[in-house]
Amino acid sequence: MFSVLGALAVVGALKPNHSPHFGLDTLYVFWAVFGWVTAVVMTIVLKKIVFPILKKPEDYYDRDK
Repeated sequence: MFSVLGALAVVGALKPNHSPHFGLDTLYVFWAVFGWVTAVVMTIVLKKIVFPILKKPEDYYDRDK
């Protein structure tokens, strides 16, 4: 993951963005930082919110026996 984000930063530095949509989009490391922050936020959301919803008790499938 870090190698891909580093490659995005290098490509962003070599090839400037000619049509930025908003102010931060002009930074050459924006998409690498955006990808990293998105991955961290998704990990936290999945761990703290989604996992407790989907978690089953340890004996969920063996209760009848």
